[in-house]
Amino acid sequence: MPGVVVSQHSGEGKANQYYMRGFNLDRGTDITITVANVPVNMPSHAHGQGYADANFLIPEIISGVQYRKGPYYADEGDFSSAGAVNVNYLNLLDQPVALVQAGMFGYQRALVAASRVGDGFLLFALEGTRNEGPWEQSDDYRRLNAVLRYSAGRTAQRLQHHGNGLRRELALDRSDSAACRRRRNDLALRPHRLQRRRLDVALFALRRLAAQLYDALDLFSNFTYFLDDPVNGDQFEHKEDRLAFGFDASHRWLAGAAENVIGIQGRRDDIDDIGLHHTVRRERLSTIRQGDVLQTSVAAYAQNSMQWSSRARTLSGVRFDRYSFDVDNTRTASLVSPKLSVILGPWRNSELYLNAGGGFHSNDARGGEEVTPLARTKRAEIGMRSTLMPRLHLTAALWGLHIASELVFVGDAGTTEAGRPSRRTGVELNASYGARDWLLFDAQYAY
Repeated sequence: MPGVVVSQHSGEGKANQYYMRGFNLDRGTDITITVANVPVNMPSHAHGQGYADANFLIPEIISGVQYRKGPYYADEGDFSSAGAVNVNYLNLLDQPVALVQAGMFGYQRALVAASRVGDGFLLFALEGTRNEGPWEQSDDYRRLNAVLRYSAGRTAQRLQHHGNGLRRELALDRSDSAACRRRRNDLALRPHRLQRRRLDVALFALRRLAAQLYDALDLFSNFTYFLDDPVNGDQFEHKEDRLAFGFDASHRWLAGAAENVIGIQGRRDDIDDIGLHHTVRRERLSTIRQGDVLQTSVAAYAQNSMQWSSRARTLSGVRFDRYSFDVDNTRTASLVSPKLSVILGPWRNSELYLNAGGGFHSNDARGGEEVTPLARTKRAEIGMRSTLMPRLHLTAALWGLHIASELVFVGDAGTTEAGRPSRRTGVELNASYGARDWLLFDAQYAY
């Protein structure tokens, strides 16, 4: 994704940090990540709002990545103010894959993947990784990913298991460690696909049984060592067990020069024993905060794409979201978000566009009464896309984004940190040139 930076701090074994269009997106606060239309972001997570751990991805079976920047699309909801990413998996491999890799710092990786054709397409992949890391004491990082995907006709089902283990034997606190487990089962249906109409339904589930999706985290960290507690040290534990399920259904049809989409989405997260604990050598001394969270969201949206002439088209939509947060008591919040894009051209293989729209991000359910449950965002941008020659593509954009509030739940302290409203502006330039079928030059500038 042009203009996106992904980094990691304090060792592996947890979600990355993302940077995009003026944001330090932390673990995924304002960037939506989905894999085969199943959400990766975790609301009200023990280690940060919108936590998006993509360590379960296996690059060799990815078929493509689609990305959007900004809250201009009605089917994108929570966490999409900066952008949205959807990663798709292959249904069929050209040939089986067997791979062994080794590198510096004790890096080792093995992969086997294969597919077969029968009544449908069956894809299997198994990946194992270990990495000691560039430290005086070994990270002893271990990862296991397994994917089983079956697709036939208009139906696709995937079972996936992911496990991360990290024992950070650091010189100052050798008991720091992390472990996360994730199982997901999703089902995609396309029961009707007529010439001018299409119905799509996607279901996902996270449960404790291996046949469904389940997400768990147990993370021990110590960033300040003996600053706050000179006797026992400052190690703390983040822990949660999460069950979640949801759906995404849409109906698309053509009417003259217009394409219309209506859809509904829903999600329910049942989080047990989400907590922050003071620990020493991974043994609990005291509990700073602990409890259960039940969070439910439903959304409905409508979108219209209209070709007014050979050089003018529009994309307009509206989205309605309603949330319910149940911690110590139940709170609800609703939000309506309009969207509009105007595209003019092409003229000499160039077109201009103007985007404007509203979005939001949800705040951690544990924030309390003083926290706005849904923080509204407003964004607009003007840009140009151009193909100056068959292999040279250029884009330029000037954008602005306003957020009503940035209230952050600080997982490391168990408290809510109130931030001011913010306004961000920026410019982004991208160029790509395919010199040969096998050689691509790509340049990006973002300020």
